[in-house]
Amino acid sequence: MTSQQVAQFEALLHGKGTAERAREELESLIARAADDVAALVPGLSWTWMSEGGSIGCAEDPGADTRATRFSTRHAVFEGPIPEPAWPKAFEIVRERAAEAGATGLRQLVDDPNNHDVSFFGPEGQRVDLASAQAALIRGTTPARLREDWYQRRNMAAPADSLRQ
Repeated sequence: MTSQQVAQFEALLHGKGTAERAREELESLIARAADDVAALVPGLSWTWMSEGGSIGCAEDPGADTRATRFSTRHAVFEGPIPEPAWPKAFEIVRERAAEAGATGLRQLVDDPNNHDVSFFGPEGQRVDLASAQAALIRGTTPARLREDWYQRRNMAAPADSLRQ
């Protein structure tokens, strides 16, 4: 990217919060969804797996800016979501994903006892729900500037990062 392209891209993201805060907000949303899904099935519990991390920014393939997207940790259940509970689990996660602006739907697999869906938004945010041998919920944040972008400019970072 040229310096002018960098400035224009960063200007688009300025004021939308930080990548780190977006990850925290999305993980909180995923935890609430996982708790609600677990409550549907007696004895079903979940735990965090995978550390997630920065996955770069498709709009900045050369990494010329301080913008990035994060994959979240995965909320992994100790078993699958039983088929009778799937419609309600799907709805729970759909509603939570909508809180992050992820209202589009992509159904990768929708067979009995084997489901894999993705809710996505216009800025690249995504919440995935899958269930087969076990179930999981995971997410990807929209592109945001990293905290240090604001710190280097002695600027306070906006508080909300998911829905801007």
